Amino acid sequence: MTTDAAIAPKKGVIHDLGYARYSGERRPISALWRVIMRHQVSYVWKTWWRWKAAAMVALMITVSVGLVMYLSRDEMFRALRSNGVAVRFLDGLVPMSIGFFRKAAFVITMTVAATGIARDRETGAFAFYFSRPVRPRDYVLGKLAGMTLVMASIMLLGPLLLSVFRIALSEDTDEALRLLPWLWRTVLVGGLASVIYAAAPMAMSALIGRRWIALGVWAAYWVMGTQMLAIIGYLTWKPLMALDPGLAIDTLALRLWHLEAEGPAASVGIAAALISLTVHLGLALGLLYWRVSRLAVTSVGASS
Repeated sequence: MTTDAAIAPKKGVIHDLGYARYSGERRPISALWRVIMRHQVSYVWKTWWRWKAAAMVALMITVSVGLVMYLSRDEMFRALRSNGVAVRFLDGLVPMSIGFFRKAAFVITMTVAATGIARDRETGAFAFYFSRPVRPRDYVLGKLAGMTLVMASIMLLGPLLLSVFRIALSEDTDEALRLLPWLWRTVLVGGLASVIYAAAPMAMSALIGRRWIALGVWAAYWVMGTQMLAIIGYLTWKPLMALDPGLAIDTLALRLWHLEAEGPAASVGIAAALISLTVHLGLALGLLYWRVSRLAVTSVGASS
């Protein structure tokens, strides 16, 4: 036996498994946006700091305001209730709480919304979407719907629970009937705020395309840029202060509840607030869809 003998290589074997027709669920193209929406919501829910922390803050706000409502039934408030002072205070708790819920929603814009589309572009997920029969409108609708649901858990669910709780605390049927319009007011303000807090940072993320740059620009715009717009409005024409979308949301809530606005909000009416929010929303949606459509054209296999 020689040690120099060559070792015979092993022969590979190819197994023909044949063709197996796909027998799973087939989704129509029109339903792809729902798949993207569910993926968006599940991604945001995964870690503590993306959604759950802000949700806990919103829960604490809801419980705190609800506790104040409940304690107002105590005997020590009876004299104030008879004079209408406590009633006006209680009626103002829900619209005044909108500002606190907005802060919790802003946290989510910083953790997810302002970086979401930019993250898809940086990680290659964006090209993956459009290598399949996903249309730009499917992508935008899915991402926007998912983020709006997340924002609604903050901006809509909390105020709506408080409105229902306030109606449940009514002393008689007349008071309950008087408070019923609170429900549609809450849905209007909370729903509109949810869409704006979802669409605006997503548009910023799509336009810039770099996560950390988009995050910085979004924070600078929402914290300082909107304040500068409000200052310009204050110095020129007071209704232009509604260009600050946060101020417009707070003002809309106060006006719908027929409460006297104080400070900068006193110079802004319902019409100015609604126009401002509509313009912000339309601009954000337009920029978001335009940018995604342009990017999708350069992606492999983009669908029309």
